[in-house]
Amino acid sequence: FIPLAEEMKIVRAYLEIEALRLGDRLHTEIEVEKAAEAVLIPVLSIQPLVENAVKHGIAGRAAGGSVRLAARTTAQSLIVEVIDDGGGFADGSSGGSGVGLDNVRKRLHLCYGDEAGLRIESSSRGSTVSVQVPRRTFLAGQGIPA
Repeated sequence: FIPLAEEMKIVRAYLEIEALRLGDRLHTEIEVEKAAEAVLIPVLSIQPLVENAVKHGIAGRAAGGSVRLAARTTAQSLIVEVIDDGGGFADGSSGGSGVGLDNVRKRLHLCYGDEAGLRIESSSRGSTVSVQVPRRTFLAGQGIPA
């Protein structure tokens, strides 16, 4: 487990590489609530979702597109949404069952059981993948999840 803030460093590094490759065809927006940064998540739970959005939603389009990541907390949960304005899964090419999504789904289930969720909404206007996990942070100074 790592704090969401650490996962966001991985996401930003990935997006920097893709920005070099895709140039002005890729537009990104990241909005993370301060309270969400300390929430623990399994490492590489969010980056594969962003990678899917870029690879399957944006990179193949001549005009490019946008990827937005938003993270917020509720009293019990962390909710992270990755939204792209690509072509979605409407053509049946992914259907939300790709290797990256499946790996994230399995990792979340192993770590949280039924407390976590992965929701996928897709249309010809784009896709939204939402992750919801229990809101846990490290116990102060002890380095163990609370």
